[in-house]
Amino acid sequence: MRLWLAVAGLALPLVASAVEAPSLQGNPFNQPEWLSTARTAAGPAITGSARRRLDLRATLVAGKNSAANVGGKIVMLGEEIAGYSLIEVGEGIARFRYGDETISVSVAESKESESEN
Repeated sequence: MRLWLAVAGLALPLVASAVEAPSLQGNPFNQPEWLSTARTAAGPAITGSARRRLDLRATLVAGKNSAANVGGKIVMLGEEIAGYSLIEVGEGIARFRYGDETISVSVAESKESESEN
């Protein structure tokens, strides 16, 4: 048994080195370009009722599997909530499309509107 474990322990690094991990196409920790512009120019004004419907609580940035927690409901990219389609997700911010309008909502905005009520 010990001999088998010793042989397996020596062979494991050889097997691991034969399998190459895919290379990254970019820095996964860089924020998307739209996020920096969204924080400076929030886009169309969001009415109070729309802001309450889009109570952004959290975001999960995971490429095409990104999601946003809106009012306790998990919304995946491309899904709709209250007529708003989730089109992009960033760190603490989400972009939605409603008809021809594109709006950005941040977690901080949602917390501010919550404290005003």
